[in-house]
Amino acid sequence: MLDWKPSTLPSVGFQAIAEALGLAAVKAAVSITAIIAGGRL
Repeated sequence: MLDWKPSTLPSVGFQAIAEALGLAAVKAAVSITAIIAGGRL
């Protein structure tokens, strides 16, 4: 794992996974914020 190079990784798949994780994180953050805000209103 220490000697991994960017060229050895499947760029398209890795990017797709990263984007999916990013979207999931954003949706989770928005949902949590909405729940907290909704509970305080």
